[in-house]
Amino acid sequence: METRVVGMIVLAGVIVQILLGLYGGVKPSMTNPMTLLHIVIGISGLGITLFMTNKALKVAATPVTKYVMIVASIVVLSQVGTGYMLLTGMSNRPMDHAMSAYLIVALLVGHAAYAMYWQKKQQSKAA
Repeated sequence: METRVVGMIVLAGVIVQILLGLYGGVKPSMTNPMTLLHIVIGISGLGITLFMTNKALKVAATPVTKYVMIVASIVVLSQVGTGYMLLTGMSNRPMDHAMSAYLIVALLVGHAAYAMYWQKKQQSKAA
């Protein structure tokens, strides 16, 4: 699967996660179906992000891809960590959890814009 498609899947997953968190009734309870769906999507997103980071470290399409994906992996890992803190009753962490979701979106969208700019620049050099 092409990494652009995987990146779009991750971005769509993050947006679904944000919508579930804001409007889906996610409660700090493991018996709530929306919470379980939120957890499954989050853990899957961590796995996909680590897969994309592995791909980026092997063959990077842009000069900053490696660094962006490493930072994204760390932020997604901290996102999962703060989610589990919320499940254990640490009610002082919801803002950290929400802000790291927005940071993930900003990283992925910013990197996609930079990658398109870099590819266009490379094509104009070749022509």
